[in-house]
Amino acid sequence: MPDDRTRRLGFIDSARTLAMALMVQGHVCDNLLSASGKASELYQRHLLVRGLTGPLFFLVSGFAFVVASDSAWHEYGRPGDRLWGRLRRVALLLGVGTLLQIPRWSGPAFTRDDWVYVLRCGVLHTIAWSLLTALGLIALTRSRRAFTLAALGLAALAIAAAPLASASGTMPVALGLLIRTQEGSLFPVVPWIAHFLLGAVAARLYLDVRHLGTSPRRLALFTGSAGATLLLGGSLWQALQPVDTRLLAVWVSDPAVFLSRAGLAWCVFALFALALGRLASRPWLKAVASHALSIYVAHLVVLYGIPDHPGLVQRYGATLDLAQTYLTGPLLFVGCAIAMIALSSFAQALGTRLRAAAARVFLAGARG
Repeated sequence: MPDDRTRRLGFIDSARTLAMALMVQGHVCDNLLSASGKASELYQRHLLVRGLTGPLFFLVSGFAFVVASDSAWHEYGRPGDRLWGRLRRVALLLGVGTLLQIPRWSGPAFTRDDWVYVLRCGVLHTIAWSLLTALGLIALTRSRRAFTLAALGLAALAIAAAPLASASGTMPVALGLLIRTQEGSLFPVVPWIAHFLLGAVAARLYLDVRHLGTSPRRLALFTGSAGATLLLGGSLWQALQPVDTRLLAVWVSDPAVFLSRAGLAWCVFALFALALGRLASRPWLKAVASHALSIYVAHLVVLYGIPDHPGLVQRYGATLDLAQTYLTGPLLFVGCAIAMIALSSFAQALGTRLRAAAARVFLAGARG
């Protein structure tokens, strides 16, 4: 397999960086923009792309997972260092995602509502469950082609199951937190996992189908056509069966809305593949994209704070005008990116020095 298909490609990292930047800006607008600003024409136009950020991020995450895993594909399906490394990442995402939602440090005094809030599914949780599901599919399928078919089938099942879960009556809270919004989850596994799995399917086709793998621009034609088809299907569905998309449960679970949002994400991804082709990521872009999830965590801490340490939302509330809000978003994104990249570099350097010091101590002891 050609090495340039599994290296850090610019179109993948660019799409992930854009999704993260838009997500940060969206959170800033949601929480800091004043009521008069939200009534403006600019903000209404911004809302047109607001629903694109999550689907695009999950799509690119699934695509990047497969590309990064392909060189040692079957090693991720059996016990070993590679699998344990991925499982540690899953555990870290679940742990950090849960810690970010703790309203106060006095855990024993939590009410039932507090625990529901803490355990609801956010972006990090659903990315973790998506990674775990993809690893399970690698273990259960014997070939890359079987993985592709299984991932496609599971994505279709998640899309179909979402409205059923949303329309169901009472169910165990733990299950409800995983699969629908009624219990408070903003990113329930159903149907969000479908975006990740569809991204994984696109990556497998890119790597396995010669016609697509020889040119990212052919991949762009394929993903753009698929995106247009999804968008058209969602629009027709919505026209035939209108629903109130202002309701969170409908916005997340309705198949027509899902298809429309997924279609837009695929079209944007196609534009990046078409524009950048085989260009490798520049060092700064690679650094930002590889730290996307830590940047996401950092911006949540700055915006919403942690127990006993208020964030921007608590300090300022919805008081900023349009100019201030659209300046704060990019500054917050860039600041968090610089901080997380610097912190990662420091941690790596410190780890290297500690290992070297431990080796010297061990050698000195052995000689003594």
